[in-house]
Amino acid sequence: MRQPSEYMSVTTIMLWEKFIQHFRNSKTRETYFGDINEFMEMAQKDFLSIQSLDVRRYYQEMKKRVEHQEIRSKTLEKKLKELHAFADFILKQKSEYEIPSSFQDYFYSYLIYFDKEDHVKEVFPIEDLDKMLKAAEEEYMTYAILVLFYRVGLLSTDICTLKQHDFIEKEGQLYLILREKKEVVYIPKDVAEILKRYEAIREENEYYFFNGRGNPLNTMYLHRMMRRITKKAGVPDYSAMDLRSAYAGTLYAYGAKDDQVADQIRITQMHIKRYANEDFQDDIKQSAANLIKMIVLPPGEQ
Repeated sequence: MRQPSEYMSVTTIMLWEKFIQHFRNSKTRETYFGDINEFMEMAQKDFLSIQSLDVRRYYQEMKKRVEHQEIRSKTLEKKLKELHAFADFILKQKSEYEIPSSFQDYFYSYLIYFDKEDHVKEVFPIEDLDKMLKAAEEEYMTYAILVLFYRVGLLSTDICTLKQHDFIEKEGQLYLILREKKEVVYIPKDVAEILKRYEAIREENEYYFFNGRGNPLNTMYLHRMMRRITKKAGVPDYSAMDLRSAYAGTLYAYGAKDDQVADQIRITQMHIKRYANEDFQDDIKQSAANLIKMIVLPPGEQ
């Protein structure tokens, strides 16, 4: 097997060695190792340090190679599935290894571009979401977070950094500004109603979501929240990323186009030229979100 990338940390090597224990085929191990190393070389950082921008750049570079017929589309899909598998494995090892709180599986969302019909079929049953919401109906904050994952497609890191002033109402429509990314997110009417009820019982705090001590949430908190709620609901151990990807699959099921889905879940960078003027009415995200005819009811109305 080839030497590990110079960017691969000791912790990543340990995780890799544990990851390949279930691989029986040495060729499979070599393929995974090669693609993981390739990604780190392109990102010029350790796998545990990756951010969404690194994965976006990787995807864009690989898409160019597909367009230039240097690699096949199926090859890119295989690479993304391997990277997703390793990232997903790492997330499940947080109790045993020191995994950065910022680490996420940013690869999974890109798989929606391949075999879209199959992806939509793989989206977890809507009745499982109903069970999760039912399990969380006495926890308004948890309920609101689940809805933001599934109906708006937010990332865990977005949830952790949200502040009250990030929400802006314009002509009766609610929007969320992800200020660090300079992105505007359309909030569907049913989600806005749930957030309104959450705010009615929410205590004053700089952060929109916070723990019992008044501190902002972190990704580990959200990971544990998801495990607790799925267990209580009696459904598979879904992650926040599963909810976000299910949202993308639902958009496809309702007829959204690639560029609408990509923009709605913020796979590609969308710079809001009218950001300073807070003029969001023509935002493409509104039309994409409105394709979905389902609504999520507030707690107690399920």
